Amino acid sequence: MTATVAAPRPKSLSRAAVVAVALLLSAAGVFLAAVWTPTGQRIDQWLLELGRQVPATDIPPILRIDVVSSPLLWLAVAAVVVVLIQLRRFRARSDARRTLTVTAALIIFPPVAVLCARVLRDHVLTRPQLHDWIAETANSAPSGHAAAVAAVAVVLVLATPPRLRVLTTIVVGGWAAIIGLELIAAGWHRPSDVLISVLLVAAAGVLLPDPWRPSVRSHRTGQTTRSSDRPSDNREMLSAMS
Repeated sequence: MTATVAAPRPKSLSRAAVVAVALLLSAAGVFLAAVWTPTGQRIDQWLLELGRQVPATDIPPILRIDVVSSPLLWLAVAAVVVVLIQLRRFRARSDARRTLTVTAALIIFPPVAVLCARVLRDHVLTRPQLHDWIAETANSAPSGHAAAVAAVAVVLVLATPPRLRVLTTIVVGGWAAIIGLELIAAGWHRPSDVLISVLLVAAAGVLLPDPWRPSVRSHRTGQTTRSSDRPSDNREMLSAMS
């Protein structure tokens, strides 16, 4: 017979929910300001035209927009996630079911983020025509490409061991920022499209499970003690009488 001491409920989930709501509200605020106001559309279009004036340069393929559509990128990200999470499993005792669940969640997060961005852009959000001189009248927010690179950056940071996350954030964050700027320079998306995508992906990313954080089950298991290991009240009474 075992007596399990319940572990205190972690506050990380509630904090993550608060951060997610704040990021969602920020994305909504950017969309309303940049898309539904005359001043916002004017500034957004001006930044787009400014980005188009950036001269094209020869850059490595990994930094080009086309890399987002490459199956090799998605396979490489999935492979890295699996290897890093399995490394966590070998270094510390972990629940196999939780490991599988976390791995699956991180792998499917980027394609789901892209799908959600496209649904919002093509079927949910609309863009009013507030200026006759703006030729691009169709809604382009959020950007599917920006959502893809942001989601890839999120899962790679989460899959990385905590000691290396700062370095990973700098590397993959810089990579995502370069592709985001390329989307603007190529005229594919307005700056607000890219920013909204990043905010939406970040809002969902803070709710993803951390594969390097101990599970609540393992924490409770560590606090589980057997009642037979402790002297019962009857044994203490018999010792006092003898």
